[in-house]
Amino acid sequence: MVNATGNYTNTAEVTSSDQEDPTSTPGNSNPTEDDYDDATTTPIKITDLVTNKVVSQSVANVGDIVEFTLNVVNNGPSNATGVSLIENLPSGLTYISHTATGGTVNSFTSEFGLLVIYH
Repeated sequence: MVNATGNYTNTAEVTSSDQEDPTSTPGNSNPTEDDYDDATTTPIKITDLVTNKVVSQSVANVGDIVEFTLNVVNNGPSNATGVSLIENLPSGLTYISHTATGGTVNSFTSEFGLLVIYH
């Protein structure tokens, strides 16, 4: 299994032989000989971002304040970086305020009801 970070080089070398090998010496750790080889693998970061949105009132009267809670969770295995989330408020709702408990709210445009959250 490949870990989430790092480059991994795996080497192999013939360490002994009952017959003579005219092109290499087994077990001498010389990477220029043909009885020695290596291969490198570099892991690709994988994230699994899951967004969950909950509303405080699924049925609301005109003038009620409803609260939307957004949660984004990374089920990994790699750390998620450069993640952004856009929240589009539908027509008929008016933005009042927000609280960021993770990440930061970088912008809010009330004209379009658009909330952009970066982490």
